[in-house]
Amino acid sequence: MTTLIIGSGLSALAVVKALSDSTDEKIYLIDANLRHQIQDKGPIGVSAKKTLFGSSHMYEETEFTLPAVSSLSLSYAAGGLSTVWGAGIRLWDKSSVLEITENTDNFYKSAKLLLDVVPYFGNNETMNIPLDTPITSIDAPYDENSFFDVIDGNPNLNTKIFQTPLAVRTTGFNSCVGCGLCLTGCPYGSIFSSIEYIDDCVKKEKVVRIQGKVFSLKQLIAGVEVSYKNELNQSDIVVVDQVYMCAGAIGTPAILMQSNLLGSKIEIKDSQVFYFVGLYRRKAKNPENKFSLSRKTITDPNHFSASLYECNSEVRARLSAVISEKLFGLRVRIPKTLDRYLFLGIGFLDSEKSGQIEMKISDSNEIGITTSRNSKTSVTVKQSMKIIAKYLRKSRLWVLPVFTQTPPVGAGFHSGASLPIDSQYVDELGRLRLAKSIKIADVSLLPKIFVGSHTFNSMALNHSLIVNKKL
Repeated sequence: MTTLIIGSGLSALAVVKALSDSTDEKIYLIDANLRHQIQDKGPIGVSAKKTLFGSSHMYEETEFTLPAVSSLSLSYAAGGLSTVWGAGIRLWDKSSVLEITENTDNFYKSAKLLLDVVPYFGNNETMNIPLDTPITSIDAPYDENSFFDVIDGNPNLNTKIFQTPLAVRTTGFNSCVGCGLCLTGCPYGSIFSSIEYIDDCVKKEKVVRIQGKVFSLKQLIAGVEVSYKNELNQSDIVVVDQVYMCAGAIGTPAILMQSNLLGSKIEIKDSQVFYFVGLYRRKAKNPENKFSLSRKTITDPNHFSASLYECNSEVRARLSAVISEKLFGLRVRIPKTLDRYLFLGIGFLDSEKSGQIEMKISDSNEIGITTSRNSKTSVTVKQSMKIIAKYLRKSRLWVLPVFTQTPPVGAGFHSGASLPIDSQYVDELGRLRLAKSIKIADVSLLPKIFVGSHTFNSMALNHSLIVNKKL
């Protein structure tokens, strides 16, 4: 059997691992293969940077001029950290996991197997993995200097605070050195990139990579015809037995709509993002090393999940937009002297309290995207901020509510759940009902977006489906 995976992000990694662990057959993977090398001069070349914190909006196109390379690469994707993955990898609470899978034991086993190839720091508690599925406890880089006075949550209360588990290396030759450049792409390869694992599979001849951009699929009597633009921008075709869709929250439904395998309109659920700013006082001796990804996570499963960031040069750029635009309508960089006192919070709501993204296809086969807000969003953000401010005061972290901002729907890059398992378009095994040789295997398959990181949960779900249901 020949298998083609569309996409090369974390979802694709989960599928590659599940398939390569259970079969010796070669796997084909198609992606644009446009990644950009970090320069030798200095820790990171300016021309190789993504836009800070991804693009200004997840649907805008970003062009680069650097040549494609095979290692130490940054994603060219327009949204989020993409394959340069600094996202949290905490699993949802067990009650939420029960909503996305029939067998939680298989789900947690898949999560553990994925941690064999995804570097991380954290433990069973911070990762939200039951103790009967033990994982190795790994310390965070420089954590002893970060939010040192923040108290952990009372396990008897809904609101909890804990060290944020992340996909970052803390040991080995490319472990974190604390340069503070996390948010524009790690120059040392400490933040995990799915491309590293996929490149290794290519070298071991487990995966055959095709460079190209897929624009349509066609179900045949036996197999799937995949049409794409190759590296020379010429139309090409490949025929395979089955296809796994890992093109992402927007890419997967877009390709299927252009292939006439969905209706003319589809709704994509979003997890609304909100930002807040606070004050705290560090110890007199500031650490020389800095780490600009999340240090602590504060969460209430009924309301929100929020990450706390120490203020350094990267975070200060984000804070400048939040504070100066609010006060003066300008983007004026906050003075470096305020680093000692400021922290940033980035929170997310679940999709039921967030707006949504609507994708339509025209008669000329062009995709159009609109967004709509949810009337529950503003109330939930206010409730969440009250909980956050009250809880953090206990640790002498003072939230400044006046600077809370709620960006547009979709701006947080936490979207998906457009093609949920066992629904109108997808069956209980994740197969497209109109073309069962095509399988949904990314965040599109989730029934909703619960509070917190959703990518690792999607990876565990799709890995479990393949391994345990032999898709």
